[in-house]
Amino acid sequence: MNFIKIGDRYINLDSVTYIRDRGNTVSVGFNYAGTSESLNWAELKGADAANLIKWLDRVSTDLAAMPNGGQ
Repeated sequence: MNFIKIGDRYINLDSVTYIRDRGNTVSVGFNYAGTSESLNWAELKGADAANLIKWLDRVSTDLAAMPNGGQ
């Protein structure tokens, strides 16, 4: 398992299927059973949301910043 701690929460990144930055809120989607019907969400706000986005920006490849937009 691959966990990160954000505020008082521990998130298993192996279960995360979707993350959406909504400004002051970040929605994190989890899929435990392997089907879209079982998608569960957690919302992070304020400093926790900002910290997750900062970390994601560091560890993610930004396709828009690549030559030809990653194509």
